[in-house]
Order: sequence, then C-alpha cells, then structure tokens
Amino acid sequence: MKRPVLVLVIAGAVGVLSLAIVLAPRGLRRLEMFDVSRVEVQGTRYLAAEDVVAALRLEPGASVFDDPAPWLAALLEHPLVAEAKIERRPLATLVVQVTEKDPIAFAATPAVLPVAADGTVLPIDLVGADLDLPVLLGVALDSADDGEVETLATREAVLTLSHVRSLAPDLYARISDAEPASGGGMLLRLREPTGISALVPATPERRDLEQLSLALDDLAASGSLGDVRLVDARFRDQVVVSWSQGARR
Repeated sequence: MKRPVLVLVIAGAVGVLSLAIVLAPRGLRRLEMFDVSRVEVQGTRYLAAEDVVAALRLEPGASVFDDPAPWLAALLEHPLVAEAKIERRPLATLVVQVTEKDPIAFAATPAVLPVAADGTVLPIDLVGADLDLPVLLGVALDSADDGEVETLATREAVLTLSHVRSLAPDLYARISDAEPASGGGMLLRLREPTGISALVPATPERRDLEQLSLALDDLAASGSLGDVRLVDARFRDQVVVSWSQGARR
C-alpha cells in the first residue's frame, strides 16, 4: 500500500518542479534587476549598433525574460536586416546577432543607390562604406527613399548580377556596369579588359560563365582581345565573338 503513495509523492514533486520551471521567467520578469540595461550587437558592417537597438523597439522596463519574438519581428522590418537572433545573458543583457543584406550593385536611377539581391534599396551611408560594385543602368525604382522593393525588371537584373557574383566572383569583380540586353539576358561592360562587353543569360549557370571566362582568356592569350567588341555567352555550349570594325580576322 505504501509504494503507490511513494510514486504519487515523487510524481507530485516532479510536477511542482516542472511548473516552477515554466513559471520562473514570468516571476523573474517582474524583478527590476532583469530589466534590459545593455544590448550587444554583433555581425553588422553597415548598420550602427544604435540603429539596431532602435529597430528592436524595446519598451521601458523590458525584461530579458520577455518574449523576444516581437523584437525580432520589428528588427526584420529594417531593409538592411536579412536574419537576426537574440540571446539573453545574465543579468540584464541582450545579445543581438544580425546578418545584413549584401549590396550587389549600384542602381543608377539617376541617383546611385546600393541594392540587394532581392531588389531592395539599402540605406547604407556611402561616405563611410567602402563599396566596389558594378553600376546597374536602365532600371527604375518604385521607391528610392524607404527601402521598398524595386520594379520587377530591376529586381530580375539585380538577381542576374547576384548569380554572376556567386558563380564567378572573378568575372563579377571585372564588371564596370551592366544593363538588361535588348535581346534578353544581361549586357556586362568590363573594366578589365577595357572596352570589352559580354552578354550572359538572365539566369546564368556556372557553365555559361565558365565558357565566357575561358573565351576571354583564350582571346587574351592569342593577343586578339583588343580587336573584340562583344562576347556573347547566352547560347548553350558556344560563345559568339563579335569583332571591332576594321579588325583583321
């Protein structure tokens, strides 16, 4: 008869402990010593720490044991923030880890504005930022002032440059400016070698960009790159070279 009572007592103790664990943050929340007094910001390059703190919209008396979901949701509304997470540290510190959106190009609208791969205008201070990006021409924005997404054509153009940077970073680094091509795809004007333009598909694959790079290397090795006007890599398994007027072939 005693054994069931013992089991019941143990079960009751476990239940009380579990309830205490669940309710503890609620009780701790009311203690002033756990009110947020320090916020550490990590992972930012373009965003100032004070801008991150402001974006969290922490209310006076906010506790480290409060639900962080509303803070994260508010922070993710910032056009420069791609991902974020929040951790608590004793006694009253929040650690905010931020992953920023990466600028892919300058959109000339005609003002030169940095844009991300998803087509959003990024509020980056160009005076303090060291950005070496291709300039995207022939595009338009829905809004250049509040970080809203751009027009569909512009968003697709930025995405093309994002593919180039991901699949062929060396080629991307050589792009001076780019614009949508009249026959489809993207026209890239290269800063090196000077005066050479290239055409790539709207959604280039690694093979397309490798063929383009190989063609440029072969032309350079043969000493004929100076006679080239355009290298078209939009076709499957072939690259078409257009020569400058008067070039001897």
